[in-house]
Amino acid sequence: MRIPTPSDVLIVGVSPVSLGFATLLAKGGLNVLVISELDSKAEDNTQQLQLSLYNEALLKQHGYQLNEETTTQNFIEQSLFLLAHSLCCVVWGTKLISSVKNEHQLEQSGVSQKHQSNFVFNLSDLEINQSNNEANFRNAFVLAWRVIGVQLKNFHPFIMHSFEVEREMIAGFYQDKKEGGILKKWIGKLAPVKPNNLELIGSPVNLHLSQQRVLEAGKLLTDLPFYDEKLKQETSLYKWCNYQYFSLIVIGSVNPHFLFNVAKWVQLNFNIKLFYLPYSEKNECIFETLDISPNEKRTLMIRPDKYISFVNDILETDIIDNYLRNVLLMHANAEKNSSSSSRHADDRQHLTF
Repeated sequence: MRIPTPSDVLIVGVSPVSLGFATLLAKGGLNVLVISELDSKAEDNTQQLQLSLYNEALLKQHGYQLNEETTTQNFIEQSLFLLAHSLCCVVWGTKLISSVKNEHQLEQSGVSQKHQSNFVFNLSDLEINQSNNEANFRNAFVLAWRVIGVQLKNFHPFIMHSFEVEREMIAGFYQDKKEGGILKKWIGKLAPVKPNNLELIGSPVNLHLSQQRVLEAGKLLTDLPFYDEKLKQETSLYKWCNYQYFSLIVIGSVNPHFLFNVAKWVQLNFNIKLFYLPYSEKNECIFETLDISPNEKRTLMIRPDKYISFVNDILETDIIDNYLRNVLLMHANAEKNSSSSSRHADDRQHLTF
């Protein structure tokens, strides 16, 4: 098969995680090329692909059909179909020979060919735990939205540095989970109990300004059901959020005129979605669960991977603007097309992992 050129992202190696990662990027609008040294698809792997409900939910958003009987081979076949539907391909019998900045030398059937790509990822970049696909998919999820954002010029390339911090958190969390023994159990009785769910509280892109900790920046958003007063139907927080963008959720009582101005400001300045959840008797349970009284409010920023990245007890556009620009390193809409954005073009290129 002829090797297409150029691409936004080059992925070297085929596995469920690398193909899932490629599918997320392709659905996000990137041109992805996956290469494998294998001459063809591997033999059927009937091993069951075990995924958490969190991983399943994010993958289903991108078109996967998953259940308890999904095998590794079935997942790979679905990935190949979804990639082809996005006009991205997997080229077999091809290997990466060398890389210099964004210029790469590929070899297929003994023939060398140049390929241009701004990002390059090997299986070792994506698979941080050989025995735990849960950790590997988590790693792919926190990486993919950053790659999409940088390539589409929604984020400054420095956002990639925060991924390295979160990668270490994920690797450490799942390494601790698999280690055991009598000594660890004894120490565990003396030390504070670690949370069962992976938390990214120490990540530099998360900011907590609230006085309470039920909703904390760095924690995974809980998928709570509630009643949507605007649509007049039952829904949930996960159904509001989408992997393609950041979500700004305002919970509580807000003056309608002020909320309209905030919505207008968001639409003009940033590529994020605004959602409003006012108090009502039908969704009283969600306020009780989140420890928010009817006369209070919380402002949340939800990342594409469903982690809470910002929490505040007030709704203030100046604070949100400062967070988006200076903490999250998000470009405003005007900046993406400005000359100042083009001056960073060299920074956005040649990102190899």
